[in-house]
Amino acid sequence: MAGHFAPRGDDDVLAGAEVTIQGRFVNQRLAPVPMEPEAILVVPEAGRLTVWATSQTPFALRAELASSLGMAESEIRVVVGDMGGGFGAKAGARPYTGDMRVLLVEDDSVVRGFIRMQLEKLGYRVVSAASGSEALELLEREGGIDLLFTDLRARARARLRGTC
Repeated sequence: MAGHFAPRGDDDVLAGAEVTIQGRFVNQRLAPVPMEPEAILVVPEAGRLTVWATSQTPFALRAELASSLGMAESEIRVVVGDMGGGFGAKAGARPYTGDMRVLLVEDDSVVRGFIRMQLEKLGYRVVSAASGSEALELLEREGGIDLLFTDLRARARARLRGTC
């Protein structure tokens, strides 16, 4: 437990205190707040993945992705551009840990429907919007989100249109 301090020696440093408080305090999963958002883009091509990510640890990210996906590390290329301080928040991948709410913002209804279906199959609760203004209204009406997916690349749209 972070914030737990064991007393040194046999003396109880709080023995003479008039009031002591004990409690369990749970903080959000990430406390660091870098200015740039956390993002990832994955492009599968010829059995390999090219991953663009905002990560402080690209080699660890590649190893985690390979292990999770059952791929060899040599089949995954991770590209990390210049970024400011991540303050530890962008060190590695974090697995899906339960009930997470995703906001999907995409103007193409076919793409939006397909991505929504894929995310729901993975267990995410998905809310979607066709525009940024619709997304803002949704957030104001319904509250916060855990993840944001927005604006798929045109090449991915063309491929998706060909398969639907």
